[in-house]
Amino acid sequence: MNFYIKVTFNNTSCHLTIDNENNLVIMNQIQMMTFPLNLDANIVWRLENNLLKGFEINAFLFLGDHHDLLKLKSILGQLVTYKKISNMYNFLSTLGKGNYSQVCLLQCKITHKLYAAKCMKKENPAVINDIKREIQIWSMLQHKNVAKFYEVYESTNKIYVVMEKLNKLRNDYDHEEIKLIMKAILEGVNYIHSKNIIHRDLKIDNILIDDENQVKIIDFGLACQFINVESRNISCGTPGYIAPEVLINKSFDYKSDIFSIGVVMYQLYFNKHLFQAEQVADILKLNKKFTISRLSVLDIPDCGYQFLISLLNHNPTQRITASQALSHWYMNSIKEEHFTKVPRNPNPKFKDHLQTCIIMCSKTTITSYNKIQ
Repeated sequence: MNFYIKVTFNNTSCHLTIDNENNLVIMNQIQMMTFPLNLDANIVWRLENNLLKGFEINAFLFLGDHHDLLKLKSILGQLVTYKKISNMYNFLSTLGKGNYSQVCLLQCKITHKLYAAKCMKKENPAVINDIKREIQIWSMLQHKNVAKFYEVYESTNKIYVVMEKLNKLRNDYDHEEIKLIMKAILEGVNYIHSKNIIHRDLKIDNILIDDENQVKIIDFGLACQFINVESRNISCGTPGYIAPEVLINKSFDYKSDIFSIGVVMYQLYFNKHLFQAEQVADILKLNKKFTISRLSVLDIPDCGYQFLISLLNHNPTQRITASQALSHWYMNSIKEEHFTKVPRNPNPKFKDHLQTCIIMCSKTTITSYNKIQ
């Protein structure tokens, strides 16, 4: 990288940069120190009066200018792991909980800006590897419709991924607004697929919106790279959103995400889940046996019905891709001026996620085929 930052070490002036092999290089006229930049590299930031004073790496303390260190911190955020998150953030509240993690609201001690953090327990080495895989996949994605994460922190028993603070979708969007939301989801998913990544857990909970009405896809905990054949033979996802081919233990591809998007579209239009049942096992049965005929009486304007069934086609070879969906007439009928109708600073009104069974469904993420049968 073409940047240099001045720091001091033992009262000696040094220059800091990153070389072509992704090493942090700190040098002066006498010596040069090199530190590999990866998720196993641990850095502790030092603050004084809520200003950055320096950082510690491998027991070496480097001091520098607050603004230079802020720049460095933003550059290193997706490359390394930081220690002592409490040095940088105040924990304000818990925003939500899942099977393996929770989301907390943070406030930066320097800027006072609000962030969200996905907090994951380091239960065992396998879980730690899964968390690192999620972070590595997420760091590959830079798109307006993919939630941005800024940095990673680690404590004795947890890993924290600091990301932008987002809001839940509402449940009262009109037809034109839903088309805009669907377009944004598909643009994000099309980009994700272009990076050879399958999300594998697209659902209403993982589609959020920021204060400027930008739709964002979150949570890459189950995502895998398409080249990983072994991962593509493992059934996973959230009951009620899983593509039928996944549930019958067939190898699947990007189009499994498209089925999940179809379920999200149905939920946006009809304010209820496509698969109505009180028990997870019953939801999975309906999900597994789904056929398009049960949607024959739906009424969605602007050829929305045809678009929906093209997303939900139980045969993946006949299901459209994200790119094809974006070229569909349903997408081309969007009225651009309707962007102004999406309310600013949306106030979530998801009625505690529609029904008790949907709460259960949205929080029950299946991670292996044995649990799905």
